[in-house]
Amino acid sequence: MTNLAIFIPAQEENRHNKLGDLAPFGDTTLLQWKISQCKDLVDSSHIYISTNSKKIEEIALNDGVNCFKRPSNETSINDQLKLFANNIDNNNILWTNVTSPFLGSDSYISMFEKYNKIPGCNLIISTVQKEEYAFFNNQKLNFDTLVSRSKIQAITLCTNGAYLFKTNFLRKENDIFDTDNICFYNLDSLSSVEIKDVASYSIAQNLLAFYFSNMLKKTNV
Repeated sequence: MTNLAIFIPAQEENRHNKLGDLAPFGDTTLLQWKISQCKDLVDSSHIYISTNSKKIEEIALNDGVNCFKRPSNETSINDQLKLFANNIDNNNILWTNVTSPFLGSDSYISMFEKYNKIPGCNLIISTVQKEEYAFFNNQKLNFDTLVSRSKIQAITLCTNGAYLFKTNFLRKENDIFDTDNICFYNLDSLSSVEIKDVASYSIAQNLLAFYFSNMLKKTNV
């Protein structure tokens, strides 16, 4: 996919681990795990790590991928993406996060195929659907009365795992969500797992064996 650039933000420290995106995961780190997944999708020359960490820059160099200088820790992800879009030639950008370790190349490819089939789609987001009683501002959101959850209208939640944009769209808009042409790509339960804190980090580590078991089943089909 030569028309696709992959953007991966990375920090040395965050709320789920004092080692941040360099926290151990299996026999590697969360960042290197995600880089490996992305190498199954595009050539290393189309992968960019957004950071202002010298240590992460060295890891990116050793792994043969690019480093995109993040101005400061205070720079918003929206501004980082806009700056990135103005500095690459690829037609499309996949922003993905290391905190979604079970979102791999199969899902990225399927997401990209759906994105290309929808006319006028500027942005496609990885999501998960939940058939749950949902409230917003103390008001019932997706149900009128108590019924079986199987009969509730599902709500769509953003997983923060992957966002796929047209580069020209990012160059023009100040807000990445400022479009009527947002599409959704629904993930399965495992692919939608996101590391948000210490507890979810531990759960993700415990799911590794299950993830590899699923991968082997797909390979043997």
